[in-house]
Amino acid sequence: MIHYLNLYYFQIIQQLKFHYSYQLLIVMYYNFYIIYDLDYF
Repeated sequence: MIHYLNLYYFQIIQQLKFHYSYQLLIVMYYNFYIIYDLDYF
């Protein structure tokens, strides 16, 4: 029972990590785009 619970939590943590890194990538991309845009003008 505990083993299955640990696997379940592990999956949730993995999903959260993936989601967080994906959000971070988007934020970095937009920050870079804004900086590039300001530099362009």
